[in-house]
Amino acid sequence: MNFGIIVEGPGDECAYPHIIQKIRANSILVHSPIPAWNKQKLKGKFVGLLKHLDSKRHLQLEKVFVIRDSDCRDPLPLENELLQVFQRSQFNPYFQVHFHATKCELETLLLSDVAAINQVAITRGGVANVQPLNLRLEELVDPKPLFRRTLSRRDYE
Repeated sequence: MNFGIIVEGPGDECAYPHIIQKIRANSILVHSPIPAWNKQKLKGKFVGLLKHLDSKRHLQLEKVFVIRDSDCRDPLPLENELLQVFQRSQFNPYFQVHFHATKCELETLLLSDVAAINQVAITRGGVANVQPLNLRLEELVDPKPLFRRTLSRRDYE
């Protein structure tokens, strides 16, 4: 399957292709993710970004995922909000469009998957030396500081 993804920001565009391929390793090709730069811009820009992908018919996309963080809130209202914006646009691309608001922020997902966080570190020119953390990650409301500290450390306690 050929997938496209529209994500919140530049960090997300590095990680989500790896996460998607890990979930669906069989015959998945994720084409260049497009960052909207933040949550607020995602809501206002994703229809235009979908139109951009629609113009690239040679990619033969079957589905495009619009992905944002729910910041540990209920994801369903956020997904419905994006769906309503899409429906009001009356845009009808040749591919299917799916909306996903992750329950936790991307950094929480990465902290829970050592292989993924190391892959992102390598993608960004770093070293793959992150060890598992013994924390209840699902309780982190703001995982970004821990994520940054984890990426910047060489030794772990």
